[in-house]
Amino acid sequence: MSKTLLQIHFNFSGPFGEEMTQQLVGLAESINEEPGFIWKIWTESEKNQQAGGIYLFESEETAQAYIKKHTARLKILALMR
Repeated sequence: MSKTLLQIHFNFSGPFGEEMTQQLVGLAESINEEPGFIWKIWTESEKNQQAGGIYLFESEETAQAYIKKHTARLKILALMR
């Protein structure tokens, strides 16, 4: 089974920088608990109003499961704004 690299970017109106880091500690901790998760590089662009990340998972199956969960999470966040 080969590892799977995943890149996700989405529209995000902030916060950015240190404030983003502080506000997303809980999210980071939950991502660390995802099955098959190995690491993530957080990405953000205040200029382009985007955030996201580059992830490494143990397998394509665990990456696909994360995409499904993350997509649902983003839909909920969009409804809350």
